Amino acid sequence: MRTLLVRIGIVALASATAIACSDEHKDLLSPRAPDKMILPPGGGIIIQKPRLNPDDFVEITAGDYHTCARKNNGNVYCWGEAGGGPIVQVATLTWTGAKQIDAGAGHTCGLDASNHAFCWGAGNQGQLGVASGQYITYNGVQAVTGPVDPNNPYGAPLPALVFSSISAGGNSTCGTTSGGVFCWGELGNLPNLSTPIAAPTLTSTYNGMTGLTLGSQHACGYLSWATLAYCWGQNNYGQAGVDAASMQWWAYPNTTIVQFAASNGLGSAVARISAGGNFTCGEQLAGTVQCFGYNFDGELGNGQSGWGLFTTVPQTVGNGQALRGVSVGERHACALDGNGQAWCWGWGLYGQLGQGSSVNVAATPQQVTGGHAFRAIAAGYRHTCAIGTDNHIYCWGQNNYRQLGTYIFANGQVVTNGYSPNPVQADDPK
Repeated sequence: MRTLLVRIGIVALASATAIACSDEHKDLLSPRAPDKMILPPGGGIIIQKPRLNPDDFVEITAGDYHTCARKNNGNVYCWGEAGGGPIVQVATLTWTGAKQIDAGAGHTCGLDASNHAFCWGAGNQGQLGVASGQYITYNGVQAVTGPVDPNNPYGAPLPALVFSSISAGGNSTCGTTSGGVFCWGELGNLPNLSTPIAAPTLTSTYNGMTGLTLGSQHACGYLSWATLAYCWGQNNYGQAGVDAASMQWWAYPNTTIVQFAASNGLGSAVARISAGGNFTCGEQLAGTVQCFGYNFDGELGNGQSGWGLFTTVPQTVGNGQALRGVSVGERHACALDGNGQAWCWGWGLYGQLGQGSSVNVAATPQQVTGGHAFRAIAAGYRHTCAIGTDNHIYCWGQNNYRQLGTYIFANGQVVTNGYSPNPVQADDPK
C-alpha cells in the first residue's frame, strides 16, 4: 500500500467499458528517447547511462488496488481503483511539477514544486488532510490544509505546511518539515487511532528525519546523517521494533531506536527503510536487507513462516543476499539485486511474487520471472509494479481493479491475476 492524457483539465482517455470492448488501440507506456551510445572525443566507445529526460519514470508506488508513477517532468499517472480505472494522468490544473508521490491503502499523496502536499482517493479517516473526510477523485485533487492552531483549536487552520518528504500508508499520511513530523488520518492521533484527525498534527518536534515510510498503523523515519531508523505506532506484531515484553505498544521518534543487526555482526548502518502491513524492512549500507514484525507468511525472508510467528529482532533476508531498493507491501516484499533483477518473498497467492504461477508462501527471496532488469520496484497489497531499465512499467499480481495497468487475456477470457511481469499499457485515444 504503491497514463496518457492532456496536460490540464485531465479526463480519462477511454472508459472502462470501451476498454473492455476493444484492445486494438494500445501502446506501451514507454519513453520517447531510448538509451544512447555516446562516442567521446578521441575515439573509443563508452556506454554511458543517459541523463534522465522529461519522459523518464523516476518513481513508482503501489497501494491496495491502485498504482501511481511519476515522470521526471513532474507528471503523475495512476491506474486501478483509486487511480481512476484506466490509466490516467492526475489533474495538473492546481497541482503541477510533482516532486514526490506515495500511495496508501486507498489514497495517494504527493508534493508539488513548492513542497506543498496534495492528496486524493479515500478520505474516510482524514488521510487526505481535508476536513470533508470524503472520497476525492484524481481530477479533484485538493491541497492538504494547514495544521490546527494549538492556541485556537476551533479557529481557522494555520498556513499550509512546507514539507521535505511525505508518505502515505494504511489510512494515514505523514510528512516531514523543518519543525518536525506531522501526521493526519489515523496516525494523526496517537495513541488513540480510533479518533483520527483530518488536519496535520505535530507528532514529533524532531526535525532531522527524512525518508518517512508508513505501514498499516505504524510509521518509520530514516536519519540519513546518522544512518539510523526510528519507528512508532502500533506494535502488536513487533512492526515498530519495540520489545513486546516491555508492553510498549507505542514508540515515538527520539525515544525508540531500531538498530539493525546490532547483535549479529553485520553492522547497524541503515541506508533506507520501508514499512508495510505489519512488518518493516531496512537496507544496510553493506547491501543486505533485514526485516522485523509479522512473519506468518514468510514476510521476514529468513526461511521461516507460520501462525504466531513475529519478532522485534531484525532478521536477515535471504541469508545475507545482496539486495537494494526494498519495498514492503501488505504481506510480501520485493527488492532488486545488483543487476536490476527483481526478487520477492512472503505471501504470493495472487501472483504478487512474480513466479509465473500462484505461490502461497515463499519464506526466502525468489527471483521474478521474465528476465527484466528494473531500476525501481513497489510492492502493494496483492500486486507489484516496477520501472524497467527500458523505462517501461511492468506489473504482476492481482488485477481485479486493473491495478496492473492492463487487461490480461487467457483463452479469450479476461483473467484477474498476472503471475509474471506484464507491461503497463496506455490507452490510445485514436
